[in-house]
Amino acid sequence: MHEGLRQYDGGDMAIARTKFEEVVAANPGDARAWFFLGKAAHQLGDMRGCIGGTSKSIELSESEQRYLVPSLRWRAMCHDKAGDTAAALVDMQRTTTIAPGDAMLWVELSGLQCKSGALEDCGVSLRQARTLTGGKNQDVLTRINDLVQFICKDDAACKARESAR
Repeated sequence: MHEGLRQYDGGDMAIARTKFEEVVAANPGDARAWFFLGKAAHQLGDMRGCIGGTSKSIELSESEQRYLVPSLRWRAMCHDKAGDTAAALVDMQRTTTIAPGDAMLWVELSGLQCKSGALEDCGVSLRQARTLTGGKNQDVLTRINDLVQFICKDDAACKARESAR
């Protein structure tokens, strides 16, 4: 596992993926290895591999939840990149149920909601993210502002902006 993480941190995703595959072959119950296998697959552009690795990590993390939210988040991103926004929404909604105090998860959920056309839900999620930060987390506020600018391409979309204030 250590060598896989070292390669991952060093940016060599192909070797990292091979190392993580070796770990899960030897210990198929290692949620952490499955999680990083999915992340490495994502970095290599393999969304099916990402979904597979993170799905196994989610399955294994149901009882020991350390990797549950990160795995759901990564799987949501992979579903979205693979063109399945509906599946991505399900995963991101679950992350905000498990970790309702994480403002960045709400921002990511709002992005998927806006993308799917659920603009009122998008506004609610943006407002929740802003409330959670108390207006003090610059990373979250920047993401909110970027998302608001993106969705305000037409007047209807700007309703989400107003409800986020």
